[in-house]
Amino acid sequence: KTIIISVILSTIAYNFLKRYPALVKDEPVADLANERFRFGNIEWKFWTNRRVVLGALALACLNIGANISFGKITGSIAGVDTNIDHLAIYSSLADIGSTVEAIISGTATAPRPLLSSVLMMGIMAAILLFKLLPTIGRFVHRSSIAGFLFILGTFVTFATNIQGALAMAPEFAGPFGFSPWGMVIGSTVLVSARWNPFYGLVAGLAIKVVFGL
Repeated sequence: KTIIISVILSTIAYNFLKRYPALVKDEPVADLANERFRFGNIEWKFWTNRRVVLGALALACLNIGANISFGKITGSIAGVDTNIDHLAIYSSLADIGSTVEAIISGTATAPRPLLSSVLMMGIMAAILLFKLLPTIGRFVHRSSIAGFLFILGTFVTFATNIQGALAMAPEFAGPFGFSPWGMVIGSTVLVSARWNPFYGLVAGLAIKVVFGL
């Protein structure tokens, strides 16, 4: 409900502001030539580009984190236990095509979450097949989506998971007031924020190995 209301209100505000061109500088323009299915050969020499390999590793680590955090949050909303292994399997299979990540889905609040999810995916498939997305994009600004994603990411996902990680860290009475586990958590978070999730997980793992945790 919160997401629906926020998107509707921000969309109304955006379409009102469009009447004043001086206030809207980045009106989206869709290239309809790209709205078609493409078939062709796949370029397999991705390993020759260091940035592509690091980006793929970062996305894989981000996908793992999204499956765990978003999956558990959505499961808690629906009142069921989330099987992270199952979620990781079909999420990875979905990633064979376009990148499809696990999200916090509002369908979890429905009386029948599974049926609601299937119905939602069917509606989305129809929108894509009938090429309605560019039309919708002319009225729904990207900030309408980015706004609630920022709130969910900052105040729901990050806050919940960092609190859970800190709660699992054992107590440590030392001169610095924190245990090596605190260093693991801190380095993972900071390195992920500064560079990418792959470097963050490597940094956290390295500290675990150094301290023998």
